Amino acid sequence: TELSPLRVTLLTKCKTVLIRITCSEMRLHHNSHFNSTLLNMEEAAERIRSHTSLLQLTQEKQQMELSHKRARIELEKEAHSSSRDLQRQMDLNQDLLTKLRRLEEKEGKANQALNDEMENKKALKRSLEEFHKQANDKDNRHAEANQCPFKVLFFFTVFLADLRKQMESAELKNQRLKEVFQKKIQEFRTVCYVLTGYQIDITVENQYRLTSVYAERMEDSLLFKASGAVGSGSMQLLETDFSRTLSELVDLHLFHQKSIPVFLSAVTLDLFSRQTVV
Repeated sequence: TELSPLRVTLLTKCKTVLIRITCSEMRLHHNSHFNSTLLNMEEAAERIRSHTSLLQLTQEKQQMELSHKRARIELEKEAHSSSRDLQRQMDLNQDLLTKLRRLEEKEGKANQALNDEMENKKALKRSLEEFHKQANDKDNRHAEANQCPFKVLFFFTVFLADLRKQMESAELKNQRLKEVFQKKIQEFRTVCYVLTGYQIDITVENQYRLTSVYAERMEDSLLFKASGAVGSGSMQLLETDFSRTLSELVDLHLFHQKSIPVFLSAVTLDLFSRQTVV
């Protein structure tokens, strides 16, 4: 049967309404699925950012640990090198101080020997002069009686003149030896000053003043005194205005470590660092 126009119109409208309802439901379903997908993507992106941040932090931590390790290795190398240089300086200072003491002992013995020789020659000269005087007195007393032969007097006169020449030659030789010895002493002192950085002066017997090349003032010097027998190597630091400023180094290196070379090296490094900072 044919549908009436009214029924056709109603069916058409119903279909249209159903289609619209279906499209709306499809859009709603699509939007819900899109929102869920978008949320999942955002969560995945957040996880990726968190993982990237964690990787970046881990990489920075590893880089910092590597830098710290390299710095520690460099510091250990520098400390080892400084310790080795300090030990070499200590050995050199000890060797030079030992040589200086031996040289001073030789100087003292040489001076004593020269003094003894000069005293012996002076005594011999006085004896000969006395003998000559007595001979002249006897000659004067017995000249008229011809009791003093001329040949004997002439012999002693020539002998005395020859002896005087020998003594003058010996005195000249001794003077030259002293000059050579003083020159060698000065050369050795200069070498000690260049190699150790300290000028060593003898103030009184068995007492030595050490002045560093890096001292800010000439008064900044150290005073040592031999506390044992000559050549024993036992030295004692005497208190001065400058030594009182080095109480920490004195306690560490002299009282605890009991090493004068280490103390002198530490003082040198301390004075040098002050000039470097300035």
